[in-house]
Amino acid sequence: MGRGIFEKLLIILEKKGETLPDSRQNGRNYRYKLIDVLKCAFCVFFFQYPSLLDFQRKMQEQRRRNNMETVFRVQEIPGDTQIRNVLECIEPEQFGSVFNESLHVAEEQGVLQMFGVLDGGVLIALDGVWYH
Repeated sequence: MGRGIFEKLLIILEKKGETLPDSRQNGRNYRYKLIDVLKCAFCVFFFQYPSLLDFQRKMQEQRRRNNMETVFRVQEIPGDTQIRNVLECIEPEQFGSVFNESLHVAEEQGVLQMFGVLDGGVLIALDGVWYH
């Protein structure tokens, strides 16, 4: 994925994160910013690594920096459990616009052309099922 398209997708996610209501209570639950949690959740899928926190800590030890800081602009990395707990409070419907905007960016950048089918449609795999 080119840096230009990646940057655009990250901006879409950041903008959405700024508008989502944060239903967590103040205190220990509120240590991590909602936007950092969202970006970390995205990173779990992006890097395909079972324990994001462990992976980034090892990188930090070896290189004195990590991808979460340099690539995703995350200030503090929450643990896997914390990510799940925060995401449970967010309704999936609240991310519909992120998906649609991301598809628009992919189309603008010519990425979707590779997945075109005969009638001009595009095949997209969602949740292990192909949609047309």
